[in-house]
Amino acid sequence: GETVWEKMAGTGHERFDSSWPALYVGPNEALYVGLYGGLAAIRDAP
Repeated sequence: GETVWEKMAGTGHERFDSSWPALYVGPNEALYVGLYGGLAAIRDAP
């Protein structure tokens, strides 16, 4: 399919790299993704 949205969320192999992680949408509508360095949350800003 066609990419409809794309957002760079960080750089650096040790902290932001991951191999096809699962994505989760939380009850607060934030996107959560597991990374080698921990957990990242991507939220829409008002």
